[in-house]
Amino acid sequence: MKPANDKPVALPRYSGYDVLAKRDTPSWNDATRRAIDARLRVAASAPRHLDAAQFATLDALCARIVPQEPGGAGTVP
Repeated sequence: MKPANDKPVALPRYSGYDVLAKRDTPSWNDATRRAIDARLRVAASAPRHLDAAQFATLDALCARIVPQEPGGAGTVP
């Protein structure tokens, strides 16, 4: 989908759809379950390409420049 200015527009997400709910269905095989389980064990906030000091600096910078809603439900990832 593109509006008149030819900039791409994000497609809407499927509300109520949870791909993880399909884990114990024929949609997932054992290899898929193992791969997804391994990926979910990695903490979302774990540094992957930076050392701990670099990651802490980047985290502080992002917290400073990305506006957060006061009293909001949580921080913007």
